Amino acid sequence: MGEQCSAVQCAAREEEEEEEQRFLICDMALISLAAVGVVGAGVGLYSIRPRDPVFEVQSITLSGFNVRFTTESALPMAVVDVSLTLFIKVINPNVTPIQFSSTVMDIYYKGTLLGQAQVCLSCLLALSFRVETL
Repeated sequence: MGEQCSAVQCAAREEEEEEEQRFLICDMALISLAAVGVVGAGVGLYSIRPRDPVFEVQSITLSGFNVRFTTESALPMAVVDVSLTLFIKVINPNVTPIQFSSTVMDIYYKGTLLGQAQVCLSCLLALSFRVETL
């Protein structure tokens, strides 16, 4: 028939099974903790990745308007000179300060180049913004 165990042998087997269950629970806890650590590290690295500064036009003000006629061609042509003042918000989404060099910003309307504005050399603190006047 089947094998029967004494009370001492049965108690020893039960203790071994309980110890195996404790080790299994500890192993599962360590694996879960390691997984949370890896996910946390990934999220942390993703959040501090370098990103480009963001430039947003806050407002445009018409500061000058002039219509003149030119006779440089066979037909007289009207030329419109417009001066604009732009207020640009520069946002640094990074966790470190950034420095950007002087550059020229092209201004388009419906795919047509209207003009250009000079953006001067500047430094911007981490996670901050500044409004520039062009």
